[in-house]
Amino acid sequence: MSDDSTTATAPAFALDLPLGQSVAVLTLGVVALLVTGIQPILLGALAEAGRLDVHQIGRAAMAELLAMGLGTVALGAWLDGRHLRWVAVTSGLALAGLDLAGLKLAGEMAVIARGLAGLAEGALLWVTIGMIVRQATPERWAAIFFAAQTVVQLAVASALTAGWIPGGSLAGGFGVLVAAALLAVGAGLFIPHAFPTLPRNAEGQRLPDLKGWVALLATLVYVAGGTAVWIYLQPLAAQAGLGEGVVGTAVGASLGGQVFGAVVANLLAGRLGFRIIIPIGGTLALACFAVLATDPGAAIFVACFAVSGFAGMAMTPYLAPMIIEADPTRRAAVLSGGAQLLGAALGPLAASVVVRDGHAHGALALAIVCVAGGVGLMFLAVRRR
Repeated sequence: MSDDSTTATAPAFALDLPLGQSVAVLTLGVVALLVTGIQPILLGALAEAGRLDVHQIGRAAMAELLAMGLGTVALGAWLDGRHLRWVAVTSGLALAGLDLAGLKLAGEMAVIARGLAGLAEGALLWVTIGMIVRQATPERWAAIFFAAQTVVQLAVASALTAGWIPGGSLAGGFGVLVAAALLAVGAGLFIPHAFPTLPRNAEGQRLPDLKGWVALLATLVYVAGGTAVWIYLQPLAAQAGLGEGVVGTAVGASLGGQVFGAVVANLLAGRLGFRIIIPIGGTLALACFAVLATDPGAAIFVACFAVSGFAGMAMTPYLAPMIIEADPTRRAAVLSGGAQLLGAALGPLAASVVVRDGHAHGALALAIVCVAGGVGLMFLAVRRR
C-alpha cells in the first residue's frame, strides 16, 4: 500500500476515461515533448545549413522550452480543464504550421518560430497533465506517459541519426514534427470536451496556496540540477579524457535508464510512496554526480549516466503525489509540467555561469546543490501543518 494519503482513495474529481480517450490524451503530451528529444539534432542541422549561428542555437532552444513551460502554466492557472478539444485541435494545427515554417525560416525569425511552437506544445502538454493529476494514482499514469515519450524520442532520434528518415536531419526532422502535430490534431478530436473542475484553495482562488508554490519551486530546482549535467555531458566527457564515442554511448545509456526507471515507477505505483522513492532517487543522483566529478573512465562514466537517468525517471512520476499532498486541490499539480520545463530551461542557463572552457565540474557542483536543495524543499512543502 502507498504511504501517501493522496493516492489511497480516489478524489471526487477522479477521472475514469475509456482507454481510447486516455490514449488520445497521452498522445498529445508525447507529441508536445517529442521536440525535446531531437532538439539538438534539429538545431544542429539548421546551424550546418547556415540558418542559425551558435548564439541563435542557444536562444532557440531556450525560447522553445521557456514558452512551453509558460504556456502550460498559464492554461493550468486559468482555463481549469475546459475547452480541451478546441485547445488541442487549434494548438496542433498551429504547431504543424510553425514546424512546416521551420523548413524555410532562418536567423531570428527561426528563433521566434521555435518560441511560438513552444507555446503550442505547452498547450498540448497541459491537456495531458490535466488528465494525469486527476487520477487516483497519478504516479502510475505519469510513469506510463514518461516511458512512452522517452521511447518515442529515442526511436525518432535514432532514426534521424541513422539516416532512416528521408530528407536527412533537417527536412526529415521537421517532417516528423509536422506529422506528429497533425497526429495531435486527430487525437484532439477524440478527447473529452472538459475535465472535472478542481477545488479552489482556502481563499476561493484557482491558484495554489503557499505550500503548493513551495512544491513547485522544489520541482523546478530539482529538474534544473539534472539538466545542468545533461547539457554539459560532452564537456564532462572531454575533461575526463573520453572520446566522442563515449558521449553517444552515455546518451543511449541514459535514455535506456530512463525507460527502465519509468517501468519501475509504474510497477511501484500504489505500493511505495514518494516519501521513500524521492530520497532514494535523489541519493542515487547525488552519488552519480559525485563520481563524475572524479573524471572516471569510460565504463563508469557511462554507468553514472545510466543510473542517474534511471533515478531521475523513477523519481519524476512521484513528483505528482508529492505536489498533491502539498496542495490537495491539485491546482499546483496542474502547473507541475510548467515547473519542470522552466527548470529544464533555467538549469543549463545557470550552469553556463559556473563553467569555464575545459572545466565543466561547476555544472556538477550546481547539480548537487540543486538536487539536495530540491529534495529538501519537497519535504518542507509536505511537512504537516
